Amino acid sequence: MAGDWIKIEHCLPGKPEVMELARILGIDEMAAVGHLVCFWCWVDQNLSPECPSTSGTKRGLDRVAGKDGFVDAMISVKWLQFDGQNVTVPNYDHHLSQSAKKRAFEARKKGRQRKMSRKCPGAEGTESGQRAGLEKRREEC
Repeated sequence: MAGDWIKIEHCLPGKPEVMELARILGIDEMAAVGHLVCFWCWVDQNLSPECPSTSGTKRGLDRVAGKDGFVDAMISVKWLQFDGQNVTVPNYDHHLSQSAKKRAFEARKKGRQRKMSRKCPGAEGTESGQRAGLEKRREEC
């Protein structure tokens, strides 16, 4: 199915929230990202914009993520809310809804179109005689 994917930003491993998750859980950022992916895949399959919360236990959701203490860590960085009975994903519709996936897909498609329409200068430089690449960037700094 076309909707069977989740949006992951390039900067995810370096986000302050991920660094804090890793610190709380005593793991590195790459492991934290892996647990996040497992958790967000489950969320994508079981929640919706109309119902971005579920009843359940922290322990059960820790098992979904594959890491004890994961839910408490997510609550600490404000990526989850827990009222004692229900777990809610704030901003669910911004990141995981079908419209969010469509926006991400369209943005990526547009980026590819722009990239294909640009003419890259050769190693000799641009048409105006300027050198391309690092030399030009160094001058701008």
